[in-house]
Amino acid sequence: MGAARSDRCAHRHGRSAGGAAAPRGRFPAEADPPLLILLIFGSGIRESLLNVVYFVCGYCQVQAPQNVIKRSHRFTLFFLPLFTFSTRYVNQCTNCGAETALTAEQAQHSLTWSAGRR
Repeated sequence: MGAARSDRCAHRHGRSAGGAAAPRGRFPAEADPPLLILLIFGSGIRESLLNVVYFVCGYCQVQAPQNVIKRSHRFTLFFLPLFTFSTRYVNQCTNCGAETALTAEQAQHSLTWSAGRR
């Protein structure tokens, strides 16, 4: 009777009959708890003004300052930019707001042209 009572008591207090502690917790000993990962990712656009040149706009036909803009599309992880995956250059008229796509060579040429005019 004494051995049976001690087994019941040990079982109630989380110990096996040998005296070692039995595993406790929500999950069985052979199953690992699920791994939960929260990733916050996205993309963002960064614009930088490279140059301002003066010439006649192709849309409004007015001689006005034209902004040469570099647009970089960046991949972000936890709101931190990791790498740039797309870069585009545009020419934006300050009078009408029309935009014209430029190549990287054209944007670089506007910088060398305006540096030579100073």
